Amino acid sequence: MIKSISSKTITPTLKASFMAAAVLFGSLGAYAADSQDDAPDELCVDIAAMAGKVMQARQEGATKAQLNKVAQKADETSQALAAGIIDKAFTVKRYENKADQEAQIDKFISQYYNTCFNALNKG
Repeated sequence: MIKSISSKTITPTLKASFMAAAVLFGSLGAYAADSQDDAPDELCVDIAAMAGKVMQARQEGATKAQLNKVAQKADETSQALAAGIIDKAFTVKRYENKADQEAQIDKFISQYYNTCFNALNKG
């Protein structure tokens, strides 16, 4: 059973995280299609940014259902990527301490950037 979320549950910071994630989810697929001639680093930066926004929302108390709902508004390519990032984010502990949250967000960003960059630069 899914509990409904009252407007009091969604803080301004959490709402901003949702908005940022929605923008990234919405634009990443089109960007990836148009960026074949661009440096792979640019795509990896965008994927890492998406991962960071997902982890930020996770650390701020967003539910998996909330993030999946935002991701469903994106194109198919971005939805698939977002689903994987969201699933991975929910394997990570949610911290109450702001410093621990920020450290976890930074670690998550680095993991996604490094994984992407390494995959695109294999040759």
